[in-house]
Amino acid sequence: MAGVLRFTMDVDCGALFYHKNQTTKKSEVERLLSCLDARQRELVQKCVIEGWTYAEIAAYEGKDESAVRHAVKRALKKIKKILF
Repeated sequence: MAGVLRFTMDVDCGALFYHKNQTTKKSEVERLLSCLDARQRELVQKCVIEGWTYAEIAAYEGKDESAVRHAVKRALKKIKKILF
C-alpha cells in the first residue's frame, strides 16, 4: 500500500490505518470507513488509500483544493475519534 502516508496533516494517519506491526487489517479499515458517510468514505479512499493528492481530487471533482483538504481532515478526525 505505497502512498498511504502521502500527505501530511495534524491527524496521525499512520495511527489510523496501521497496527503496531505495520500491517493493515482489511476488515478494520472497512469498519472505520463504514462509519463515514459516502462522500467522506470516497475522499479518504482516494486520498489515503489510493494516494491521490488534494489537487487531483479537486480537479476530478471540480472543487476547490482547500475544500477537499478540509473535508478529508474532518473525515480523518471522525475516524480518529472512533479509534481513540
